[in-house]
Formats: sequence, structure tokens, C-alpha cells
Amino acid sequence: LEARLARARREGRDAYLLFGTFHDSALQVDAFRRLIGPGGLPELDAIVVEQFDTDGLWQGLPLAAQAGDTSLLARYLARGDQAAWAALADRQAREDYTAWKYGYLPSVMELLVAARATGTSLLGCDMPRPLQSLAASTGSELYRLRELHCLLALEEELRARRTPGRSLRIAMLWGQDHVKPHGVRRFLPSRALVISCYLLGGRPGILTPEAELARRLTVNDPLLIPLDESEQELAILLPGPDLAGELDRARDHEGEGASERRRAQLRASSTRPGVLRVGAASLRLGSGEVALALPPGEHRYLLAAGERRIAGGLTLAAGEAATLAFEPERRRTAIVYEGR
Repeated sequence: LEARLARARREGRDAYLLFGTFHDSALQVDAFRRLIGPGGLPELDAIVVEQFDTDGLWQGLPLAAQAGDTSLLARYLARGDQAAWAALADRQAREDYTAWKYGYLPSVMELLVAARATGTSLLGCDMPRPLQSLAASTGSELYRLRELHCLLALEEELRARRTPGRSLRIAMLWGQDHVKPHGVRRFLPSRALVISCYLLGGRPGILTPEAELARRLTVNDPLLIPLDESEQELAILLPGPDLAGELDRARDHEGEGASERRRAQLRASSTRPGVLRVGAASLRLGSGEVALALPPGEHRYLLAAGERRIAGGLTLAAGEAATLAFEPERRRTAIVYEGR
């Protein structure tokens, strides 16, 4: 994602990263927090979050009905104002029903901490509830009106941040329906890079897409899958209680035979026959270990053993080797690093 935003900046294009979540998953909100916080995407110009309201400037409507969280957010981000924090937390508890229902109100509030840690503006996005009650629209029409409300408010905020010759990077957290082609994307500038990410993982219940996927797929690390040729629509599968298996990582610097294994860089085995793909390489696993030479760096792997798939990644330092051991029937993976 960082590379795509960097390419857009080199081309002089604004970039919008739309994170589409299901509102019953704290894990998906936490993934967005890691993305916007220290160690995440660099040089973001604004973070926009649907869970907070933004002030409106609609003509002919009472200003009192259009007041959102704008001033409270600004006060907390500027100086860590505890009264503003308390007011925002109280409003979240009263108005963010799904976060309250599924117990992740702290995850929403921690987005403010991540934004303040990087000195990035965090803006509300939703239409205040009193203003929504004045709208004649319902259902999908109200969804589109809320998106338009958000982007009109954002336009005012970004105008002050725009400087000649420098494009903008904006990360936005939405419910998943909003980031689809019929949603917020169609209100954004046609020249801008717009990437929609559809999040899966961390949802309760047995009737979710994640529960169906988990019958065949185990995700050891976040998995990004392009959904179209332009790669502007992506699925991101997160390892959580539903999709994750048992993963054991260890380091063994002095293990027996370590020097021999380091010459191979990767050795892999599986308790069930299957095919292991590591980058462009393909290995058939059966009885015993199979070796593969790999350069240092990050590598992706996918094991196909019967109907079961196990996906993840590993990182090799210079002079380091790894052993991958799969137990597909137990959804278990063990990775042992050697020699660093």
C-alpha cells in the first residue's frame, strides 16, 4: 500500500486509501490504527473516520443540528485535552451502537491516540444524527448523502493543507458498503488514485464469509488480494479468531545441523501431501523435508494440501535460514529461524 501511495505522489496525484470494514469487527478497526499510527503509512495528510461526526455547513438548516465532533477532535489532537477526550468517549458510547454492542469502543478512541502520535489531523466524517433526522432520504440514498456530507467537509479541511507541487494522501475508515464503486469512490476526483480495501477477519458468528473461508483457508499473516486488474480494489484478510490457525515462531541459533540447513535457506515439510508455493517457486511436499534456495528478504508462501490452504509470510536476514513445518489437519504452522 505504501508503494502505491508513493507512486501516486511521484505522478503528482492525490491518493485516497479507503478502508472498508464490517462494523462488528474490532480487529478491522485495530488494523486501520496500525496503518495510520507510528510505523504505518508515512506522510499522511489527513485521517478520516466515519465513527466521528463532522460539522455541516448546509444552507437553510439550523447550525445547532449540524454540530459534530470537529471542535472536540481538534482540541484533543492539539493538546491532549482530557475534557475533549471524555466528551468524545461519551458521544461514542451513546451514538456508536455497533462499537458499543461488540465491545470495541476503546479501539475507536485509540485511533485518536495513533493520529496524535504522528501529528496527523484526524477528522470526523459522518453526518450528525440531528442532521440525518432532517433528511428526507433513507436507506442507500441516506448513505450517499452522508458520503457527500463527509467529502464536502473534507474539501474545506484539505484546502488549507494543499501546497503547490505536492499531492495529498488521505486514509479513510468506512463501513464496507461505502467503499464500493457505488459509494464514496464516485464523489472523489477522477485523476486521484483511489484504493478500496475490503476487510475480512475478526467477526463473530458462524454465518459470516470468514466462517465459510475458515473451512478451507488459514491465514497466518495479513493477506492482500487484488480483486481487479487495476488493483484499485483489494481484499485484506486478517488473522483473527476465525481465519488464523496456530502459528509457532522460534529462533534456533545453535541447533544440530543448522549450518547445513542455512545453505538451503528454506526447508519445508507437511504432515499431508501438498504443493507449497514460495514466490514463483513450487515445491511438492510429501514425506521428509524439501529444500529451496532463497535470497534474504520477505517471502510469501501458500500451501495447498487437499482442500486446505495455509498462507503467510516469512522474512530472512542475510545468513539466515528457516524451516517451515505444516500440519494442515490442525491448521498449524511452525517456523524456526536459524543462524542470525
